[in-house]
Amino acid sequence: MNRIFSFLLVLFIVISCQEKETSVDKVLITPTPNSAEIVDLFKIKEVIQLSGKEIPLGVYRALVFRSDYIFLDQNKEIVWKSNKKGSVRKLIHSVGDGPGEYQEIWDLSVNPKNGELIILDRKSSKLLFFLESGLFKKELPIKKEYEYPQSHQ
Repeated sequence: MNRIFSFLLVLFIVISCQEKETSVDKVLITPTPNSAEIVDLFKIKEVIQLSGKEIPLGVYRALVFRSDYIFLDQNKEIVWKSNKKGSVRKLIHSVGDGPGEYQEIWDLSVNPKNGELIILDRKSSKLLFFLESGLFKKELPIKKEYEYPQSHQ
């Protein structure tokens, strides 16, 4: 019995130590560019000339919503709305510390189900909800995990 076990052990070691040949027919190498042009990343579908008494000079964020566009200006203080023809109007501008007011818009989203505009104000640690018309609806405090820098630019 001991001989059989020894024989099987030696056989197992010999078989597992043998080199197995593997061959590779092709190696596919795909180079990745170090940089890309903006036109390579996005396809411009349509250019709209903005018009109105006031227009955003710089756009930080743009969202498509139903048949309109929602813009956040580069200073993160004003939410603008434009139709497909480019007619722009100020939708939300409520800078302050009170209810319905924000210190700085960190992010902006639109709820597609009900049309609410949702603003994240990290400085005030709250979410603000506005109706599609721009009227303030409600706000919710958010838990502050740590102190944020004064500006995220």
